[in-house]
Order: sequence, then C-alpha cells, then structure tokens
Amino acid sequence: MESPDPLLILLIFYIISHVLMISFLCSLYDLYIPHFLISELRCDLRELQVTVHSLKGVGEEKQELCSLTQNLQKTMEELSVEKQKAIAILEASRQQPQAADNITENARPSVHGDLQQIENKMQKLLEEKLQAESRMKENEERFRLLEEERAFYVSESQALQNSLAELTVEKEHTEKELKLQLKVQMDLEKKLHEAEEALRRLEAGLNSTILNQDREEKMRADVSHLKKFFEECIRNAEIEAMKPAIMKNSVYVPRAATRRIKSCRFHQQRPTFSHLRHSHSFLMSPGEAADIQSLKEAARNLTRDKHFRETLFQIITQKEPSQGHDK
Repeated sequence: MESPDPLLILLIFYIISHVLMISFLCSLYDLYIPHFLISELRCDLRELQVTVHSLKGVGEEKQELCSLTQNLQKTMEELSVEKQKAIAILEASRQQPQAADNITENARPSVHGDLQQIENKMQKLLEEKLQAESRMKENEERFRLLEEERAFYVSESQALQNSLAELTVEKEHTEKELKLQLKVQMDLEKKLHEAEEALRRLEAGLNSTILNQDREEKMRADVSHLKKFFEECIRNAEIEAMKPAIMKNSVYVPRAATRRIKSCRFHQQRPTFSHLRHSHSFLMSPGEAADIQSLKEAARNLTRDKHFRETLFQIITQKEPSQGHDK
C-alpha cells in the first residue's frame, strides 16, 4: 500500500493549526479585554465610593459649622442684650445722682467688670464666628471639588459600563462565530476522514486481485464520494477566492444604486411617465449630451424647411413607381 497523499497531510495540519489559533484567540479575548475593563471599572467604583464618603463627611461638617455659627450668633445676641442692660444701668446711675449715691462702691466696679466680660466674650465669639465662616467657605470649596470629582467618576464608570456591555455583546457574537467556525472545521475534518477512508478502500480494491460485483459497487460508491468531496473543496475554494469581490460589491453596489436613484428627478406638477427625466451623469458625458441636443435642433430646422420637405416628397414619389415596377 502506498503512503498517504502529502496534500491530505498538509490539509489536516492546516485545519488543526487553524483550530488551535482560533481557540487561542478566543481565550485571549476572553481573559484580557473584559477583565481589563472590569478591573478598571472596579477601580473607578472604589474611587467613586471614596469620593461619596468624603462628600458625606464634608456635608456633615458643613451642617455642624452652620449649627455652630447659628449658636454663636444667638449667644452674641444674648450678650448684646446683657451689654445694653448694663449700659442702661450705668446711664441711669449717671443721670440720677440720688440713685448713684445708693449704689455702693463695690457695685460700680462689678457693673464695669460685667461689661468688660461681655465685651471679651463678644470679641471671642466674633473671632470664633469668623473662623467658622472661613471654614464654611473652605468646606463649600471642597464640596464643589468633590462634587465635580464624583460627576467625573460617575461619567467614567458609565462609559466603562457601556464599553463593557458593547464588548460583552461583541464577545457573544465572536463566540457564536467561533462556535460556527469550529463546527465547520469539525465537519470538514469529518468529511476529510471519510474521504481518506474511501480513498483507502478504493486503493485496497484496486490492489486486490479478486473483483466481484459487491466490491465493484463499493468502489463506485467510494469514487462518487471522493468526487463529491473534491467538488465541494473546489467550490469552497472558489467561494473563498470570490469573497473579496462579493464583499466589495456588497459595499459599492448599494451605493451606486443609491446614487442612480438620487439622480432621477420627478416633476410632481405633471405626474406622467413622459415627464420622467434622468440625469445623464451615468449614461453619457456632457459633450455627448450637447451633440445630441444640437442634432435634435438641426432635425427640427430641417422639418421646418419647406424646400427640404418638397424635395423629400419628390424622392418618395419617385421611389414608389419604381418599387411597383419591380414587383
């Protein structure tokens, strides 16, 4: 028995290498691209959580500062009332000498001491209020920056989610195509194996010295099977060779048809087929159109010429008797 055909061995090697390459690309696509996007999305989500937590802390601090400012303002108002009362007492003691005599020497320093304490407290509260207002301004600026950062991370995470969804759809489509391709490759391997078996049986039958009707029918079936297999291989090869032209036509033919459809101009005032005008851009050049127009104009001028019509009538009347004489 002869050794297997080298072309069959090369075809088997090509199929196996093609299947391995497809599986490798599929695993690489599955492992790298979505996992990279998922890790980036998780990182953005962590940053977003940190930003939201910071926003929450800044908001709570802002509320505390607002409450502190209100309390300081209320305390300053109360101290201002007490100060006005103390000032009123001193003014009253100055305006009424008899009442001033009743105030002991210890009471006057006490009133002045109270006023001084009120002034000190008000000054301290005013400083605290200014500090609280300054912290509130810083807090508002931090809140604005954190809000912008939050919006940025929300936008980034949304874009990554959209990209991940698109890649997931593309991955499913690619997996479907790969499965179909693998199925085609497996069918091809099966057909190739069947062809090898048929070729082996045919070779064994040809080498056999005994030939009966049953073996002859099997050999004919094997020959038919091999013929069908190679015809299918040739047809697939022709289709593969025609794929670039088919793809090109699938792209350019609809565009050309669209351009031709757009070149047609319809008159809606008189909707009849006689008024359908086509653009000559894809039928003839502008020079040819001008020549045809000049020929039409010359024909109209000749039909209007009386001498030309009379001459033509004489030629026709001369031809009619000669034709009758020939008959």
